[in-house]
Amino acid sequence: EWNYEVNAAIDPVSYQIFADTFDHLYDHEAYPLSHDIIVDYRRNYRTIETSGSDINQHFNKHRQKIDYPDEKNNTPAKDVHHKHKPTVIDLFRPNDAQTEALIELKRTRAAGNDKAIVVAATGVGKTMLAALDSRDYESVLFIAHREEILEQSINAFTRIRGSAELGRLYSGNRDTDKSVIFASVQTLTREQTLRRFLPDYFKYIIIDEFHHASAASYQRIIDYFRPDFLLGLTATPHRMDKKNIFEICDFNLVYDADLFSAINRGWLCPFKYFGIYDYTVNYNNITWINGKYLDKELESALSIGRRAELIYKHYMAHKRGKTLAFCSSISHADFMAEYFNKQGIKAVCVHSNSSSDYFMDRTEAIAKLASGQLEIIFSVEMLNEGVDIPAVDLLLLLRPTESPTVFLQQLGRGLRQSANKKDLKVLDFIGNYKRVDLLPFMLSRISDGKFSFVPGKPIDDQMILPLNCSVQFELEAVDILTQALQSRLQVRDKIAIIFRECGDSLGHCPTRSEFYNYLETDQYLQIKSQAGLNPFRDYNSFLQSIQMVSYPAGYLDSPAHRLIRTLETTSMTALYKIPCIRAFYHEGRFMTETSVYQIAQSFAEFYKNERNAGDLLNKKSRKNYKDWSITDYKKLAVQNPIKYLAKTHPDIFAYDSEFETFKIILDLNMWQGDPYFIRDFQDVL
Repeated sequence: EWNYEVNAAIDPVSYQIFADTFDHLYDHEAYPLSHDIIVDYRRNYRTIETSGSDINQHFNKHRQKIDYPDEKNNTPAKDVHHKHKPTVIDLFRPNDAQTEALIELKRTRAAGNDKAIVVAATGVGKTMLAALDSRDYESVLFIAHREEILEQSINAFTRIRGSAELGRLYSGNRDTDKSVIFASVQTLTREQTLRRFLPDYFKYIIIDEFHHASAASYQRIIDYFRPDFLLGLTATPHRMDKKNIFEICDFNLVYDADLFSAINRGWLCPFKYFGIYDYTVNYNNITWINGKYLDKELESALSIGRRAELIYKHYMAHKRGKTLAFCSSISHADFMAEYFNKQGIKAVCVHSNSSSDYFMDRTEAIAKLASGQLEIIFSVEMLNEGVDIPAVDLLLLLRPTESPTVFLQQLGRGLRQSANKKDLKVLDFIGNYKRVDLLPFMLSRISDGKFSFVPGKPIDDQMILPLNCSVQFELEAVDILTQALQSRLQVRDKIAIIFRECGDSLGHCPTRSEFYNYLETDQYLQIKSQAGLNPFRDYNSFLQSIQMVSYPAGYLDSPAHRLIRTLETTSMTALYKIPCIRAFYHEGRFMTETSVYQIAQSFAEFYKNERNAGDLLNKKSRKNYKDWSITDYKKLAVQNPIKYLAKTHPDIFAYDSEFETFKIILDLNMWQGDPYFIRDFQDVL
């Protein structure tokens, strides 16, 4: 950025230097601005207002806002020129995240999409965003799995749409005559409740905490209704039960303001993380099976006086007014509450056992913590999501980290901004547990597959933290992390273990799609980075290597497998090839020959979804593809994938320009009708 005037008449030398520099930048370092670039810039943007530099602090101290809406009361500035009836936007001014997401939702609908996911950290205002976006729809269904979430959502929608049209469908309420209905998934999934509505009754459906949407109860609801638009809201899009929630919305992630982006932009408060060495538990003595510790053994190991004493000591050293502690089980939470009460700390438990001596109803406990009547809540799963406790300023993580999703949910509980709250302190008790090596990635948003640990260099120096956040590990905790990072399983062994866990959970040998959906994002990136070990480049040989063969005898040496291997290793960066190859499978039959006309039809169907059209939109001559005829698609098919595949794989594909046919020239006679081959062909695409 140049903002200093250079006058060519006064200083021609400086002017020429500027002109040459600008020309060089424009000609050699500039690139066309795209929507993806804007999204990436927004995701990594750090707001100036929260930057700690001296010049920014000086600027913020002295600047003044002129004729700006009253943010405290959320009302618009007075307009002396115009008198008009106030609109919803006048009465409620969306924040930056809501404004950006509303634009993206409008954009995706204009492109013809009828489903979308919005990822926004807790505290950014997902529910108000949904209320604002719903204004153009007469009938709306809002689904959640907790009543607290539904009640909070009703309050938000009341501000936007008024209360007269809002109804409840949970806890015995049956307001089915209202135009905007808030329903618990437990009530709505019942057959007699679901059938009260025609499939197209609701024009707009919103599902909160969308990371649960792969569960059978949610799927029953999603499969039944036919809305004009479906919106999934979540703060943690990671795969909770190893199923890919993005697939439910056709992988249409329209807006992503995750926890770290929200901190960088000043929407959430920063955190100060302390990794404390937990010498009281040897996790090697606890049984690990199917990706987790046995509950009873873990509970016994964590519920000991020596460990409670260690936790209490550090709690007192960092003590603040309002603390949440996350425990592994009900008994563990009760044990910790009893110990802290004996030390004079006002503590209760929030979990599902109401007969416990230290149990308190969640709503009551949160209210008393906020008012100062309680000092600490020991929780088991019930405060991980859907609960607003802005005043919390200290977290105790008292269970081993087994899931990035749960870790980020728990961290998010304390990041809401509140009066007189500068930051959040986090005390994490680190032992030699499995997956301890994930901590650097979870705290710094560096993906597992891209993180390269450098021995001898401080771990916290290798992490990329959000703005104004800090991480400190005790020396013994550093030793544990260093050892874990250095002795990480060989990628080959790690892939095999994860694959077997996937097979155990499914009850059969996973397909490529099933294995991909099972993988955590970081696991997939790490696998993808190892081209020679990537199972997706030769899936059937991978099955053979780990002795989980499910294919027919002779398949690996067959022409059918040769075709599959070609498809697995052919770059699909340009998506043209996918609809071209799909044309060989038509109306339930696999064929070795297809016409250019059928390929063109496959193209037209494929490019109905705008998210597949990046290759077309990148070229000016193709931007009007939505108006194309079959003849236009035929021309594209011949010019790009058909000629490319026939040229690069002449032993597999052949194009007959006279008869306008595209062929697979391998001898597939004995495999064309084989169920395994057909499934393999569909799966690889």
